[in-house]
Amino acid sequence: MSHHDPNGAAGPSVDSGDQNERIQARRNRIAARAQAQSGIAAKEHSAQGEPSVLDREAHKSMAHVASSRTYLDAVVEQGSDKVSLVRVTADMAESKRGRELDERRIARQKRLEEDVDESRKEFDHITGNWESSLGASGTTDLRGSLESQRKLCDALLENKQELIEEFRSTLKAKDDEFIKELRSQAMDVQTMLDVIGAEEKHVHTEYRSQYNSIEDVFRDERRELVSAASDQWQSEMKHRKGLEEQQHEKKFGTVDDFEAHLETLRQQDAEQFNKVKLKLETDIQNLEQELQRMRATYQLNSEKLEYNLQVLRKRDDENGATKIQQKRKMLRLQDTLNVFRARIKKQEKQFQDENAMLTEDYKRITDQFKDLQKKFKHFQTLERERYDEVWQMAEEENVELANRVLAADKAIVEQQLGLLWHGPDESMLMSQPPTDTNEREASEALKEIMDEQPIAGVLPNPAVKNALELICDEAGFLVESKLDGLLKPLAANERSLMRLDSIFKALGVETEADIHRLVGYFFEESGAGGESTLISPDEVAAALRTFVEDFRHLKGLDAEPADPDLGADRRNRNFWQQLVDLHPKEHVDVWNVLGEALANYGDMLKDRSNALDDCDALRAQNSELKTLLHQYMSADINRDLQIPPTVVMAHQVRNNLASN
Repeated sequence: MSHHDPNGAAGPSVDSGDQNERIQARRNRIAARAQAQSGIAAKEHSAQGEPSVLDREAHKSMAHVASSRTYLDAVVEQGSDKVSLVRVTADMAESKRGRELDERRIARQKRLEEDVDESRKEFDHITGNWESSLGASGTTDLRGSLESQRKLCDALLENKQELIEEFRSTLKAKDDEFIKELRSQAMDVQTMLDVIGAEEKHVHTEYRSQYNSIEDVFRDERRELVSAASDQWQSEMKHRKGLEEQQHEKKFGTVDDFEAHLETLRQQDAEQFNKVKLKLETDIQNLEQELQRMRATYQLNSEKLEYNLQVLRKRDDENGATKIQQKRKMLRLQDTLNVFRARIKKQEKQFQDENAMLTEDYKRITDQFKDLQKKFKHFQTLERERYDEVWQMAEEENVELANRVLAADKAIVEQQLGLLWHGPDESMLMSQPPTDTNEREASEALKEIMDEQPIAGVLPNPAVKNALELICDEAGFLVESKLDGLLKPLAANERSLMRLDSIFKALGVETEADIHRLVGYFFEESGAGGESTLISPDEVAAALRTFVEDFRHLKGLDAEPADPDLGADRRNRNFWQQLVDLHPKEHVDVWNVLGEALANYGDMLKDRSNALDDCDALRAQNSELKTLLHQYMSADINRDLQIPPTVVMAHQVRNNLASN
């Protein structure tokens, strides 16, 4: 039931929670209405001049109407205050009950937390006592320990049972309190309905009474006006009739306004009643659901505790039976241990005799193996020297033939065809030298590059240094995290050298040529002047991936390994194909008409076949040596040795690698 201040000024409001403020707001509104009515009357009086008898009587009736209206407003406001008082009382009681519920809930939560902490401490204490119980030496100590454990478990269960009983009593009190609250809310609702009904009847009665009083005043006024204004009846009849009609319209308009206002109040009260009723029903349902949930929780906790008690009892029985079985097993194992000890002593003496004999055999075979290894290295060196000599002889012969063919091709092109002859690159007539020449290692070249010392290379030294610094900054994922921690105390230059050395080991870069090959992947030609510029840091990972793929293909790591004993991997196998590809296809078509050139080409192929036959003979000799070594290594006597020759060879190979 809301009312609005007609003046719209700041001040007491009828919607305030303070009763005195609401009363003052209604009084101000009544005074404003009376002041407005008096202002209208004053304006009419000033307009008409000296009031007549009719005006004085009309002023009396209007004053009575104003007083009736003021009285009715006071009656309505008084009824509204009674209804609001019931509502405010119920709201205060509900607020107080909510605060009490929150305090109880907080207390229960605190009680549960304290009980959980105490239970956890007791459970940890019980669990810790199990270890001491398992370490008990006698049955008396074990029984005493188990009895103390049982008492502690019973005490823990008793505390849980007391907590359950406490919550059950709280739940029962909660049910009683819930029923009382439902009854109290029902009584409050009924009280509000009774007050609303009584006030509605009282307002209706007062309206009817004031209406009858106003009607009586109007009747008395009419009779007085008829008797007092009989001489003015003809002249003022028309004016009086208009005043009566206007007065009747005002009266019925006022009645309609009051009825409309009353209907509005009824609708608002009905809506508010429905809202309160819906809220109360929702609260009841929520409380019932919470009650069912709490009951289910308490039932589940009770079942869990009962189940845990049964499990503990069953485990106690099983532990007793297991203890008896373990004692019997210990006796059997003790007998078995005595038998095994006697057997071990006998076998140890036998093994010592065998070990002494096998040690003598091992020394003898080791000496034989060392002699065989020296012979193997000697033959391997001779085979590599012979292979290099055959390669060099074949290379010289084929280069000479290639030069003769190029000379013939030049003569044919320039003399026979009259064209300008363009010879191939002279580097194609040179094979790759063996990789085991005195080529510098990557660490030595890296130190000179970082110290800005001049070295021979395709790119200038500052450009190579810039590329290496870019690799050091952007390829940190190839360096182990432990190494980064160890390098922090070092200077910046030394730290860069160590990081680059670790990155080179991860990429397989071993020589100075490999460094220049790697750096070449980090430069790109600019579009304008053809100058090489350093790539951006975002392209470092892609450049490293491309280098690794090309480097593995170049080293032959992706292909099947060749025979290492012939030293073929020390030479460029593509050299022979380079000799074949020296001459363009169109030149070969010209050579088809020259028989002498074809004969020379056939002789060159025969020489190459002879060289390949020599290589096959060398492979056969190497295979025989491998077979002989395999026979020594696969002899039956090696299986009886505690340290076979294969272990010794592997150890020597690791030592050689470490020394290199």
